[in-house]
Amino acid sequence: MKNILTTLALVLFSLSVFAQTVPSASLLDLDYQTVNSSAISRNNGAPVVLIFWATWNANSKKFLAEVSDVYFEWQSTKGAKVTIVSIDDQRNMHKVKPYLDSKGWEYEAFIDPNQDLKRAMNVNSAPHVFILNGQGNIIWETSQVNDHSTISEISQRL
Repeated sequence: MKNILTTLALVLFSLSVFAQTVPSASLLDLDYQTVNSSAISRNNGAPVVLIFWATWNANSKKFLAEVSDVYFEWQSTKGAKVTIVSIDDQRNMHKVKPYLDSKGWEYEAFIDPNQDLKRAMNVNSAPHVFILNGQGNIIWETSQVNDHSTISEISQRL
């Protein structure tokens, strides 16, 4: 009986450790209004693909273009939304909105000019991708982005 209780306690502890959510941090929307990062996980119980990117990072921009090709499918079949967070600093954040406007992407977009959320989520490079489940828990992440295989992986996990 003691072994069963110990095992159950360890399982519950490990589940609580892995049920991480997006930490609280101040971000800017594309109109430079302050919003809390908790807005990222709001999607009416549907999954969220969270991508950290930068205007100066060619791999980030290429990956966002690849995601745009499958975004409609993710929305229509899984109800998923894509939220992107630019890690451009205050000197470069003015480039974010014009770049996104030029692409016509319909991503929910924020700017992390002080890189507070980036640090809180241990993002070391861009692009960096997280999947949040319908409850806002992080269920998967990668910084090893290879456009086609990463998109396939995301599609399977949504």
